Amino acid sequence: MSEFLSILVPDDLWEAIGAVATAIATIVALWAAVVVPKKERAEDRSEATHEVLRATAEAVKLFDQALKLSTSDQSALGRMAAQARHQSFALDRLLNRTSLSDGAIVTGAGPLQLLEAIARQLETSRPSSQIGFARFVASELSPYEVIVPDVHDRAQRVAKYAVKRKWPGWKRRFNDFANHGLAASGQE
Repeated sequence: MSEFLSILVPDDLWEAIGAVATAIATIVALWAAVVVPKKERAEDRSEATHEVLRATAEAVKLFDQALKLSTSDQSALGRMAAQARHQSFALDRLLNRTSLSDGAIVTGAGPLQLLEAIARQLETSRPSSQIGFARFVASELSPYEVIVPDVHDRAQRVAKYAVKRKWPGWKRRFNDFANHGLAASGQE
C-alpha cells in the first residue's frame, strides 16, 4: 500500500505536509502560551479587584458604625476594635496582590486608613460616661470622614471601568457596584 501511495504522492509532498503540520502545531502552542495566561491574569485581576471593593464596603460600614458608637461597654469596644484590626489586616493583604490595577489599590488605601483609625481610637479610648465617649469617638474619627466620599467615588469608578472593559465575571462582580456604589456590597 505504501508503494501505491508513493507512486500517487511524491516524497516531497509528504515532507511539505509534515512541515505544514509542524508549523500549525507550533502556532497553536504559541497561541496557547500567550492567550491562556492572559485570560488567567484577567480573571485574577477581576477577582482581586472585586474582593477589594467588597472589603472597602465593609470597612466603610464599620467606620459608620464606629461614628455612631455611643456606649462605654468595654466588650463592644473590644469587638469593634478587633473587627477593625482583622479587616485592616485582610485588606492590607489583598492590596499586595500583583494582579490589582492602580485604581483598585488607590480604592483600598482609604479604607485601610479608616480601619486603622477605628482600631487605634477604640483600643485607646476609655472615657467614663456614654455621652463623653460618643463625643470623643466622633471628634477623633470625624477628621477621617473626608476620605469616605473619595473612597465611594473611586470604588464606583473602578467598577464602572471593569464593566466597560467587560472584565471576567463583570456582570456578577461589578455591575451592582458600578450602578449603586459601595451600597451594593451585600451582593453575591
